[in-house]
Amino acid sequence: MLKRIAAVVIIVCMAVFVTGCQNPVTIFLDWINGGGDSLEAPETDTLPGEDLEVDGAVGARIRDTVLYYRDSDGYLVPVSVNIEWEEGIARAALQRLISDTDLSVMAQDTGLYSAVPEGTEVLGLTIRDGLAKVDLSAEALNYGTVKEEELMLNSVVYTLTEFNTVDSVQFMIEGDVMETLKFGTSTSGPIEREDINTAGDVAGSRVTIYFHRTNEKGYEYFVPVTLGTGTAGEDMDAALKCLLGGPPGGSGLKSSIPDNVSINGMGIKNGIAYLNFGKGIFDYKGGDSVAENIVKSIALTLKEYPAVTGVVFLVDGQPAQLPTGVVLESVIDVPVFANEYH
Repeated sequence: MLKRIAAVVIIVCMAVFVTGCQNPVTIFLDWINGGGDSLEAPETDTLPGEDLEVDGAVGARIRDTVLYYRDSDGYLVPVSVNIEWEEGIARAALQRLISDTDLSVMAQDTGLYSAVPEGTEVLGLTIRDGLAKVDLSAEALNYGTVKEEELMLNSVVYTLTEFNTVDSVQFMIEGDVMETLKFGTSTSGPIEREDINTAGDVAGSRVTIYFHRTNEKGYEYFVPVTLGTGTAGEDMDAALKCLLGGPPGGSGLKSSIPDNVSINGMGIKNGIAYLNFGKGIFDYKGGDSVAENIVKSIALTLKEYPAVTGVVFLVDGQPAQLPTGVVLESVIDVPVFANEYH
């Protein structure tokens, strides 16, 4: 009985602490909900959590919008930011992305900044039947390397395809469709999402997994990385094994998951993934933030599979227990956002 009371007290104390200080262990208590929104095309989608009160402006409509920034090592990073809703929200999202230069408040706080060259203007944006046609000013070509060309292109494609009415993007510069960009990237036709942040050997089947990173600003974030699995396939089992194997050498990424952790079995029922790990998954040094990073990297990786809505963590067939004594008995929802900046 005393143990049960102590466990309840610990959980309540953690909840109070989370509410006031945004402790990372919120991963176990509540994933903040969010989603897509309406665009400039006739299609409209209204989702819960869209209308908020901000800066005393009663009725102001704020949308959690995912923008794709770059970091100092050239990784694209999805970040949820607040944008005041307006007609043409996709255009507003691109303009916000472009405005976050390496001298912006966003960059000073997080070390993340726009991959679109400073001074670029959005001259036009139309969306119809899943195709977004975006017209950028000539400043969009003010980059100096093949890598920067790739980052600029992908940051726009990934940002726009976060909206559920956009499947692909057609680029134009000053009103014209260019066959190729400066360093040879083809832009003659629509471009879809494909293989974000490839690393290591990408031969054969490919999976996208999430690694944790802390940059020079001390900002912690998760990076989606595409890895090759060879002939192992692209299913959930292959993705988890790649995640447990850790990031490729020289990538600058790290895994919070302890070394030599095995997964003994897994299955899905009614959208819930049951993961049965061997001992060691939560044998780490550090506080609750380490546990959050372990759970979140796994849950984000599983989010790439639409059939999965939640995760149950088991160790040798029993509910996983953290070093603090907290037992993960409940289903943990897959997170809506990988990273947030509000």
